[in-house]
Amino acid sequence: MEGVLDVVLIHGSAQSAEGFVLVNAALHDLGLTGLALDLPQREDLDSKGFVERAVDQVGAAGGADRPVVVAHSLGGVLAAQIAAELGARHIVWLAAYVPDFRGRTSAASDVDLNRQSIYVPEFLQLTASPFEEPAVAEEFMFHDCDDAIRSWALTTLRPFQPAGVVQERPPLRPDIPSTYVLPTADRVFRPEWMARVAYRRLGVSAVDIDTGHCPNVSRPGEIAALIAEAAK
Repeated sequence: MEGVLDVVLIHGSAQSAEGFVLVNAALHDLGLTGLALDLPQREDLDSKGFVERAVDQVGAAGGADRPVVVAHSLGGVLAAQIAAELGARHIVWLAAYVPDFRGRTSAASDVDLNRQSIYVPEFLQLTASPFEEPAVAEEFMFHDCDDAIRSWALTTLRPFQPAGVVQERPPLRPDIPSTYVLPTADRVFRPEWMARVAYRRLGVSAVDIDTGHCPNVSRPGEIAALIAEAAK
């Protein structure tokens, strides 16, 4: 699909597409055009349904020619399928869940079996989700942002719960190069787990960045530079 887009961005479970506004502005400054997908909160949709909506949005925005696909957090459950459908040149996993491609284990089963090793202990003890309680989002998602950015970031909160997708067995890993961006101050995923899945499931060493779980908000310029490097 030839077109104007260089980068396609997939949001996570607690932010809308607006969470990529700052990254898109930084990409523009680097001469790249990005589109943040606005995925629907539809628990009954399977991965095919979400991919169809992603392709429709890319087409409506002018199309893309071998874009870089960027997935944040839970958006990683759809990264491989969307990237394969768009003929992506590269996938950037941004503090993202990486499916168990080799074992073909669903994300739900993977998390059930490995919850303690995936999540930071304090995050597991929460009784409210970040999109339900702003104070939780401030503490676990935006703790490394200044006051102005944090206030703006809270306006981007929105649930994304692809319950059907996380029950599916993932596809085989597509033959697409990957970069894994690992926030060393993440308060959601354990950094050691992210480093491990980057190596074992993607075959890459993670790129460390000194941020919390949402570097798309706290360090958009650095994230845009990493994406631009992947686009070369």
